Amino acid sequence: MRVPLKALEAVEPARRDEPLVTQPYRLFFPLGVLLGWLGVGQWLLFSLQLGGSYRVAFHAMVQVQGFIGAFVAGFLFTFIPRRTMGRAPAAWQLWLCAACPVGLTVFAWLERWALAQSCWLVELLVLAQFVVSRARANRNPRPTPPTLVWIPLALAMGILGSVVAALPTLHAIGKSLVLEGVVTSLVMGIGAMLVPVITRAEAPPQQQGALGPRWPQAVLAVAFVASFFSEGRPAYGIRLAVALTVLVATARLWKPPTGPGVNRWLVWLAAWCLPLGYGLLTVDPSLRVAGLHVIFLGAFGLLALCVGHHVVAAHGGRPELLGARTGPMLWVGLSMATALGARLAMSFDPARYLGWMTVAAVAFIAAGAAWLLASAPLLRGSPGR
Repeated sequence: MRVPLKALEAVEPARRDEPLVTQPYRLFFPLGVLLGWLGVGQWLLFSLQLGGSYRVAFHAMVQVQGFIGAFVAGFLFTFIPRRTMGRAPAAWQLWLCAACPVGLTVFAWLERWALAQSCWLVELLVLAQFVVSRARANRNPRPTPPTLVWIPLALAMGILGSVVAALPTLHAIGKSLVLEGVVTSLVMGIGAMLVPVITRAEAPPQQQGALGPRWPQAVLAVAFVASFFSEGRPAYGIRLAVALTVLVATARLWKPPTGPGVNRWLVWLAAWCLPLGYGLLTVDPSLRVAGLHVIFLGAFGLLALCVGHHVVAAHGGRPELLGARTGPMLWVGLSMATALGARLAMSFDPARYLGWMTVAAVAFIAAGAAWLLASAPLLRGSPGR
C-alpha cells in the first residue's frame, strides 16, 4: 500500500503562539545537538593539546544518554500523542526530562556517576509513564504496528540497565544495556515503522504485517536482552539476527528510497548501519570499538539528526525541504561520514590517533552546525508557507 507523500508530510504549520507542549522537539532537538558538542568538545581540546582530558566514560554517557537521549525524548513526546490521539505531555514532564540530560552531563563531568545515572533513571521513568499512559488511552482506530512494543521495552531495558549497573559484578552488563540496548531497541521498533514512510512513502506495517501479532516481538526482545548476558560472537550474532528480523525484514530495508531528497537516503543508509555494525562484530568481536562506532555514529547519531530534520520540516509546515538534493542536510551526511571514517581510523591507525580524533570531533561538530542551519528557522516556530 502506497500513501501520497504530501499526506504523510503536510501537517498544520507551527505557529509562534502555539504552546511548546505541542511541539516538544523544538526544545529537545537543539538541546541534543548542544550536548553532543559537549561530549566531543573535551576530546577536541585534548587532541589539540589545549587542556582537555581523555574522559572515556564522560564521552560515552553524554553522547548516548545526553545527545541521543534528548532526541529520543523529543521524538517520543511529539510522536506518541499523535499516534495515540492522546494528551500532549505536561509542561513539568518536558522541563524535567530536559533538565535530566543536563544534570547527567554536569555530574558525569564531576565523575559523580551515581548522580548522573539517577538523572537518566528519572528521565526514563517519566518517559515510560508517559508512553504507557497514552498507549492505554489510545483512541487511534488504526491498528498499531506490532514493532511499537519495542518502545516500552526499550525504556524498561534502560531502567533495568541502570539498576544492574549499580551492582559491581553486573556493571558491564548494565552499562551495555544502557548505552547500546535502549537506542538499538528504539531504532528497530520505530525504524521498522518509520523508514518505509520516510524513504518510500509507504504505509507502515500494520497488525497483520510481516511478523503478525505482537508476541513474536516479545520473544525477540527476550532474546535481545539475554544476549547482553553473554559475550563475544554469540551475543553479537543474536543482536544481528534480531536487527535483521525486526528492522530489515519488516521495513523491507533492501528497497531503496523512492522519494526525492538527500535526507531520505541518509535515513536509509543510517538504518543499514545497525545490522552492518552488528555484522562486523559478529565476524570479528575483537573489532568491538570499530563495530560499536558504526552503530553509535552511523546508525544512532545519523538517524537522530535525519529523523529529527524530518520531524521539524513536516511539523513546521515545510515538507518541500525534505525533497532537497543539496543544502545543509547533505553537509550533515558528509560530516557524519567523515566523523565515522576518522573514528574508525583511530582504531586502525594508532600512530596518528590524536590527528584522527581531531578530525572526528571537528566533523561531528560540523554536522550539528549544519543540522541547526537546516532546522533553526522552523525550530523558532516560523509559520510554514
